[in-house]
Amino acid sequence: MEGLTRDKINALAQIAAIDGEVAEEEKEVIYKIAEEHGYSRENVNYIFENPEPIGDFSDLTEDERLEFMFISLDVMQADDLIYNSEVEFCKTLATKLKIDPSVVDVYGTRADIDLENFMEVARRYLK
Repeated sequence: MEGLTRDKINALAQIAAIDGEVAEEEKEVIYKIAEEHGYSRENVNYIFENPEPIGDFSDLTEDERLEFMFISLDVMQADDLIYNSEVEFCKTLATKLKIDPSVVDVYGTRADIDLENFMEVARRYLK
């Protein structure tokens, strides 16, 4: 994920925590992504402990928006339990990313789709 920022990690951490409990699988997905971009587990844990309001993602390109949505859905699915609160949070995030929130309903439970295919088919959900 190009340009992984604190705002993006913050949003991913909130997806994981929105159901009241952060599953180890969700943390591991976030740790892996963050570490690939130079963030330590300590940085990520700090963000988990000090969440901030969701940032403004208006400066992201279409590809960056779609990739971030894909990663967000991946975090939501990580523990194989999808709660309504996670779905609603991802829909709110989709709206902030200028993506039709119905993308969450269509692809939020599709563990069989990879990033490349998601970006190809989800492009029609861009606003």
